[in-house]
Amino acid sequence: MKTIKTIIVLLAAALLAWALPWCYAFVCSEPQESPLTLYSCVTHDFATFSFEGHDDAAGYDPAGNPYTERQFDSIMPTVFTRRLAEEGRLPERIDGIPFDAREVELSNFVFRASPSELNRPQIGLYQLLESAPGREGFRTPDDVFRITERGIEFVKMADNRIDAEKSERFDRVMKKKGFVFPARRIAGNASTYKHYDNGYLLLDATGTPFQMKQLCGRPFVRRIERPDSVTFTHAFVTEFPDKRLLGFLGDDRGGIHALEADYSPALPAAASRRSPTRTSDRRRRLFLLDGDHRTAGASNASRPSMPATIPLLRSTRPISPLRNGNRPENTFSRFGWSSPRRPTNTSSRGYATSRTWPSD
Repeated sequence: MKTIKTIIVLLAAALLAWALPWCYAFVCSEPQESPLTLYSCVTHDFATFSFEGHDDAAGYDPAGNPYTERQFDSIMPTVFTRRLAEEGRLPERIDGIPFDAREVELSNFVFRASPSELNRPQIGLYQLLESAPGREGFRTPDDVFRITERGIEFVKMADNRIDAEKSERFDRVMKKKGFVFPARRIAGNASTYKHYDNGYLLLDATGTPFQMKQLCGRPFVRRIERPDSVTFTHAFVTEFPDKRLLGFLGDDRGGIHALEADYSPALPAAASRRSPTRTSDRRRRLFLLDGDHRTAGASNASRPSMPATIPLLRSTRPISPLRNGNRPENTFSRFGWSSPRRPTNTSSRGYATSRTWPSD
């Protein structure tokens, strides 16, 4: 009898040791501010936007000096473009480069990825749109595809039967291009509410990236060369207004690479030592990217005079002419990184935001 009581007491103690700290943290937790950190192409430095409005300050520089709302708008012309235009305060030039508000709007984009999205189970069935739909626009296809060790298969949704002819057609082209089955990663956007379609980015069994889409009912498969020293593990398709990018590729070291529409080798954009499938509340590493999506600078999120967690970075620096020559010379672009905690009032102003993973 004493043995049973002892076991019960030990189990109760172990349960309390686990439950009490959780209950204390739950009851005594306090809301944390998620400040918005921007990079100014005017001051060439970081600035933090304050949502709390302490002391009538709209933001602070790295030294902790406050900005009024009017000052903060002025140093972020590529963020508050519409507001400055309405007030007639848009700059004519920045660092000698003519400021084009239209180009700013076309260059802005949103890219988000979170560990919960990457870790969720996949059903393994995907819809492939017609990338050249004509005037009728995009329509939801009547079949889905899956990629197995044997190859690619298209399944008709009406009767759940395999479309052998279409499957063989795509399978033949993929093998001709050097695709090694099965696919390690399949990424695409099957929404019909978009202006154009980039199809799917595939990582084959060797980690080599491919683009696959359907043009006029025919398979289009393109192999994308990768450096031998890089192993890609994640893929993200993008369909931004300027049509410059096919997407982003994540590697096994936590780095992310920009994949341009001219099929040039993927450019390393930022590197982190943390996996994109893991979350953390520790300090975050912020990366500043130029118009060619190359790392132009980096900063730890924790600074003595700034909040301990800075979840968002945006680059607003002028960039040089694009390599593929399909954009004018005087161009501005922004690229943003944020933590999984999204500020609640960032989407209403057309910000360019995206997400990265924490670093040690």
